[in-house]
Amino acid sequence: MTGADGTFEYVNPALARMVGQPATALVGRAEADVLADVLSEQPAQGGARVTVEVPLRRPDGASTPTLLTRVVRNAGGVTAVLTDLSAPKQAEARLRELYEVTARGAPDTLHELLEVASRTFRAPGAFVRAGVIVARAGPLSALRALELAAQPHDRTPDTLRVAVRTPDGPGTLVFCRATRLPFTGADEDFLRLIGQWLEQDAAREETARQLRRSEELNKAVIRSSLDAIITCDGRGVITEFNPAAEQIFGRSRAEALGEPLDALIIPERMRAAHSLSLQRLADGGAGRILGQRLELPAARRDGQEFPVELSVVRLPTDTPEYAGFIRDITGRRAAEARLHHRTTQLDSVFNVSPDGFVTFSDRGYVVEVNPAFLALTGTRREDLLGLDEAQFERVLRARCEVARPASRPPPGVDVLQVVRPARRVLKRTRRPMDAGDGVVLGHVMYFRDITHEAEISNMKSEFMSTAAHELRTPKTSIYGFTELLLTRELDPDTTRDLLETIYRQAGQLILLLTELLDLARIEARAGQDFRIAHEAVRPLIENTVRAFTPPHERPRVRMQVAPNLPMLPVDGAKFNQALGNVLSNAFKYSPQGGEVLVHAWTDPLHPLLHVSVTDQGIGMTPEQRHRAFERFYRADSSGSIPGTGLGLSLVQEIMHCHGGRATLSSEPGQGSVVTLTFPVNPAPLESHAQENTDRG
Repeated sequence: MTGADGTFEYVNPALARMVGQPATALVGRAEADVLADVLSEQPAQGGARVTVEVPLRRPDGASTPTLLTRVVRNAGGVTAVLTDLSAPKQAEARLRELYEVTARGAPDTLHELLEVASRTFRAPGAFVRAGVIVARAGPLSALRALELAAQPHDRTPDTLRVAVRTPDGPGTLVFCRATRLPFTGADEDFLRLIGQWLEQDAAREETARQLRRSEELNKAVIRSSLDAIITCDGRGVITEFNPAAEQIFGRSRAEALGEPLDALIIPERMRAAHSLSLQRLADGGAGRILGQRLELPAARRDGQEFPVELSVVRLPTDTPEYAGFIRDITGRRAAEARLHHRTTQLDSVFNVSPDGFVTFSDRGYVVEVNPAFLALTGTRREDLLGLDEAQFERVLRARCEVARPASRPPPGVDVLQVVRPARRVLKRTRRPMDAGDGVVLGHVMYFRDITHEAEISNMKSEFMSTAAHELRTPKTSIYGFTELLLTRELDPDTTRDLLETIYRQAGQLILLLTELLDLARIEARAGQDFRIAHEAVRPLIENTVRAFTPPHERPRVRMQVAPNLPMLPVDGAKFNQALGNVLSNAFKYSPQGGEVLVHAWTDPLHPLLHVSVTDQGIGMTPEQRHRAFERFYRADSSGSIPGTGLGLSLVQEIMHCHGGRATLSSEPGQGSVVTLTFPVNPAPLESHAQENTDRG
């Protein structure tokens, strides 16, 4: 930072190191004396910002590339930042060198790449595959290279390894420093880039090898005369016409020899272009079809056009002569059309299926995954393709909490508990892919999301267990105390105490059964027996507060109802029941007292009406909030607060039947807020019934 007079007011240690002078010695000096070469650039004017790359001369005379950002200060002077670009420039240079090597595609590219890496790392290295050193750069001994390649592929401070997959088998790029100078993460990234290129080059070479083999097979077929072979001179006059050509074109060899090629087998519309091509060859120009495999139309004896595959080569003769290798591809075109149609159909099924599919080759590598599997597991297609089954299994297990077999599973079936990207239960089935002749092409894994079925099963089990427990507790007390009264003579006080206990437990049992019946009736009828009418909100709330608040607790209740609220389409009795349950909880879970606020207001952005109850009670933990609307769940596990654990479940069911919902916010020791949200213009009740059916 400089002042209005152009002298340094502040210099950080980094700039001091860059110019080779102490920061204390620079403060007060003129900026132009220290950074003369940098200031040759146009400075910022007004409030403008200048960002430009400039050289900074170091004390030893060398130049450092830097990025200058310079802004004029309001009080005069400037604020400037100089960023050292040496490291990015070096990285750019070695990437450029790598690109130049790979772009040439020379036969000895592997060795050149190792030399580039050796110069970059200042360390010798080698490429080892199947215990054999394929190439080496620098003075790394063969024994040392094999020893390092055989170790696990983990980077150590003075050794760098990268695994490379090739069609000939996995290999290892390994570099080792004699000094203790550690390799960096950037070094590892650069070596991985080289490894990726080697993998791509190996894949290209494998493709080229397969292509060459295919060409040799094609030539063998041509030599066996399964395809038409026609030769002609430089004027286009036929000099040879083999039996396959006779069969394809419907002309005998005798009538074809000596005739112009274009008059016999070339469609009339293409004859002018054929003549121009022959003239170009005669003039020494490059033929457009020589050495290529083309698909063109040809003509039979009757003039009918049909598709052929054509390859034309110049024969090694003194005078220009050409050979055309022709194959009738009418059947192939039809088969390709059928195959394309069939493949399109299968791809559509594969891609739109809601179930996940992963296919493996006969060697056990992943060859395809469908979008549904990626969505179910949160994986990426490019990360899975090429993995063997063990690697794929590790990726899948990393997203699973536990893997367990289905009950009495058939062979090849298990169940996975996936936790990422969302909790799901997946049923996995393995099936071989049989070509139909006993040849196994690989196998497929089929993943079906059975989360809903598993949740329903768990909910049924938990409900039956909890309901049985909750019913057994009061029944046991009633039975035991009644037996005690029948079998013993007790004093009046004890007898009354036991009768009161029986009365309370019977009441608890009746309440539990009543709430269970309410839930069952609401779910079974899906709100169809609700009597919806437009009601004023304030009287509804006042009636509920009066009915569900004990007289001695009413001073604790404060109502805050916004004026001019719209009429609310609700079942008044169910509204009272839902709000009453929330009010009862507010009093029960506030043993120390405190105000209970009932607040009603409308949403200014949406046609929604909110009614909330806020207490100052014991509050809930995040885990308790998450389970608050579960049946039989109670935040108080001590048993000191009475209740069945069905109140909020019933509230939520009533809200769903109104097209609304109940939400809860709470913090431990800070009370709770339960909000009932009603739509002012609800959809027809039948749609809510269908929604509840789907949700159930």
